[in-house]
This record gives sequence, structure tokens and C-alpha cells, in this order.
Amino acid sequence: MKNVKLLPVQPAKRIERIDILRGFALLGILMVNVFGYHASFYHFSAFYGGLENALDATIYQWMMNLGADKFIFLFSFLFGYSFWMLQGKFPDNDKSFSGFYFRRMLALGLIGLLHILLLWAGDILFMYCLLGLVLLLFRKFKNSSLISLAVISYFFTALLLALRVWFPYLPDPVTTLTALSMKDVAEVYTNGNFFDILLLRINEYIIFRNINLLYYAPKILSLFIIGYVSGRLNILQIISQRQKMFSAITFVFLLIGLLLTFKLEPVLLFFSHPDSPFYMSVYIFIYESGNVFLGSGYLMVILLATNTKWGLLLLDSFKYAGRMALTNYVMQSLIFTTIFYGYGLGLFAQMRPWQFMLWGLLVFILQVIFSKIWLTWFSFGPLEFVWRRMTYGRKLQK
Repeated sequence: MKNVKLLPVQPAKRIERIDILRGFALLGILMVNVFGYHASFYHFSAFYGGLENALDATIYQWMMNLGADKFIFLFSFLFGYSFWMLQGKFPDNDKSFSGFYFRRMLALGLIGLLHILLLWAGDILFMYCLLGLVLLLFRKFKNSSLISLAVISYFFTALLLALRVWFPYLPDPVTTLTALSMKDVAEVYTNGNFFDILLLRINEYIIFRNINLLYYAPKILSLFIIGYVSGRLNILQIISQRQKMFSAITFVFLLIGLLLTFKLEPVLLFFSHPDSPFYMSVYIFIYESGNVFLGSGYLMVILLATNTKWGLLLLDSFKYAGRMALTNYVMQSLIFTTIFYGYGLGLFAQMRPWQFMLWGLLVFILQVIFSKIWLTWFSFGPLEFVWRRMTYGRKLQK
């Protein structure tokens, strides 16, 4: 079989609704991540849980309830969906696709490592690289097998916590043990030089290895799989053809998601008791169920909205940020670490939530404008160009 002469997907052939959805997810990720930029993940819950101002505490609770893990849900789903789109470029040459995708993930992993070392410990790109390679192994599985695997993987943390009741030597998927106090962390991030902050950032990434490997990784892999299966099933076309049915499903999903999220404690107490050894396992199961319903609800709201003239017009600007998602994601880290860290303005842990959230919204608006101007002249964003050059091994043209 002849080698496939591979070319990048040109902008005119992109699925606009996917770019809009990716841009929307990018905004949500920023509005959650800005809390992490401002106070890192060391003692995250204790820091924000100790907010004394009622407005600040309310903003934090609402943002975490409506945003935390829900926008990563969308972003990860889209990663799996994109995997299916890329595979479609190799209809008769699986070997060439495997080689191409392997290079693509290695390039993404390198960008992720640099992101961790130079900017922020909350990077998601390196994990996407590793899990993208795992997804490659499942590409020939049947849909039924993939869905079963996705369900088990998504609730893996709840299952592991339950197993720890009988096998306590199993690793704790939610542990974040550290001898550093918040005062120590704030001192380095606020007043430290680049090298001091680099060492702390590496320590922070290592400290959260259990959460990354045993909590986030299985969940993200599950969403990769669901996105891939959704591509196989042509979910965008199905939603477009059955709008009334999916509108009703969306309403139900959002309602259940909001109930499980905002009334988590009463629901939890109905199924378990604080003294029960399975209490934490049940908590995680209910919390993640809420994420599934809300994340799916967000997904369907955008897809249904972009299937209408007014919805497409209202959300159109998101597509520019979505087409440059990699560049904008890394740029967000560059901007906010410069604002908060000692080698920049040194405002770490010194602002109120409404202040840095407004900054986040302003940054995203500027990114949309920048992306639109950039894409007027170029086909790909700066980091997208680098990523593609590393993948395709040749100069990309407009």
C-alpha cells in the first residue's frame, strides 16, 4: 500500500461548531484555572474555604460548582472527537495513522513538559499526551466495549476508594500530603525568583501525582473514549436531526446535574453516613455523576444553540479562540503567572475572586480579538504551527 501524503486540515474544512465548543470550553477552563494561578493547588480548598468575605466565598462556591471539572469534561470530550476526525484522514492505512498520531502526541508532550517547567504546574497537555497514546490502543475496539471501559474508567476513583476499605494498602487517589504551609508557598510564589519558583512548581507537580494519576487520568481517558465513540456515531448530525428530543434531554441533564451539584450533601446523606467506611467513595460517585450530567448538558446546549441562526451568531466569536486553543491555553498561563508570580507583579494570593475573574474575562476577550486578527493573516496559531510542524515534518502553508 502506498504511503498516504498527509496534509493538515485547512480552515475551510474545519467543523465550525467544534471550534465554537472548544472556545467555550477554553473560557470555562480559564475561569476555573485563574483560581489556581492565584493561589496554586497547595492548600487550595483551605485557602478559598477560609474566605471571610461573603461575596468572595459565594463567587468561589458558584464557580467551583458550575465550572470545576465541567469544562475539562468538554475539552477532553473534544480531544477524543478530534481523534476520530484525524483517524478519518487515513481510511485505508491504519499503520500510517498510528505513526502520525504517535508523533503528534510526542510533540504535544514536549510542549506540555515545557509548560510545566517554565510556567505552571496545573498543565493538562502532558497528561493528554500520555492518555492520547493509550487511546490509540483502543481504536479498534467495538463501541459497546469502549462504552463499558469508559464508564469503569470514569468512576475508577470511587471504585478504588471502596476497595481501600478492604485493601488499605492500595494508593489513596485523593491524597496531597505536603510539609509546606500556605505561608511558605505564598512567600516563594510572591517574592521568589524564577529558579525558586521553578523548584516549587516541580514539587507541586510531584505532590499532586496521586490526584493526577488516579483521579484525573482515568476520568480524562474515559472522556477521550466517549468523544471518540461520539464521532463514530456522528453525534453532531444526530443532535441536529433530533433537536426537540435532545432539547428535552438537555433540560433533564442540566436539572439533574444542578441538583447533584448544589444539593450534593443531602443526596450523599440519603445514600450514606459520615461514619460509613464507604462515605468518601459514595461522595466521589455522586460528585462525578453531577459532573457527567452538567458537562453533557453544557455540551448539548452549545451544539443545539449553534444549530440555530441566532445561536450561531451569538457564539460565533468563540470559534476564533477555539481554532487557536493550544496557543491561547499556554498564553493564559504566561499572562497570569506573570501577574501573580514574583518575577512579574507578585500579586499571588493577594486579590479577591471577583477581581481576578474579571481579569480572566478581559484576557479571554483580548484573546478572541487577537485570534481573529491572527487568523486573518495565518491559517494556524503560533503554537498550532509549531505542533503541526513537529508532527508533519514540513513547512505548513496557508
